[in-house]
Amino acid sequence: MDIASRDGLIRSNPAAAVKRPGVERKDAPRLTAEQAQEPLEAIRGDRLEVLFRVMLATGLRRGEGLGLHWSDVDLDAALLRVCWTLSRTSQGLQLDEPKTDKFRRTVPLPRSAIETLRAHRTGN
Repeated sequence: MDIASRDGLIRSNPAAAVKRPGVERKDAPRLTAEQAQEPLEAIRGDRLEVLFRVMLATGLRRGEGLGLHWSDVDLDAALLRVCWTLSRTSQGLQLDEPKTDKFRRTVPLPRSAIETLRAHRTGN
């Protein structure tokens, strides 16, 4: 309709006057401590166990977790900065900054994640 209006086929786009319906936004579901035990048991010993544990403890998305650098983590302040995201493109894997400021954020690290990361960093 916009193209037809632009090309002079119609005077104006009648759809432009239609109010779009609102979208109900909901928080993502969260696991209880009991519900989290099953995936924690399933990942025990996996080479990516530390990453999975941090993602589970912080709610990071897959691309955000895979884009983490040690420089994004402050264990003493118990904070993790989401500065990068890893995604698959037609050219392969690509590390980029998050698309919006909403996704560029600082996330508090729970004690379990701090302990996991400290142990991983020291090789224990």
